[in-house]
Amino acid sequence: MNNDVVVSLLMGILVVGFILNDFGIATAIVSILDKFVGFFSEGWITKTILFALLVGSIIRLLNDSGAVSGFIGYLNTKHKSIDSPKGSLLLAYF
Repeated sequence: MNNDVVVSLLMGILVVGFILNDFGIATAIVSILDKFVGFFSEGWITKTILFALLVGSIIRLLNDSGAVSGFIGYLNTKHKSIDSPKGSLLLAYF
């Protein structure tokens, strides 16, 4: 994940926490942490977030290992044999 996105999201959470708690720094931080603990106490939310993190980790691993580049190279070599939408659908299926 891009660091700019993470920083932006965290800053947005902090700003909203400050606004909702009348700009009290201590009360805003305690309130934000309390909301996070309450948020992760739901089992299905925690499982969903962990699943998304695992899928993202696998995609990152495939990208860093060169598997994505290899697959793109493979598709480029097969480009000439795929000349119809059904052919591309069949390749995507396999």
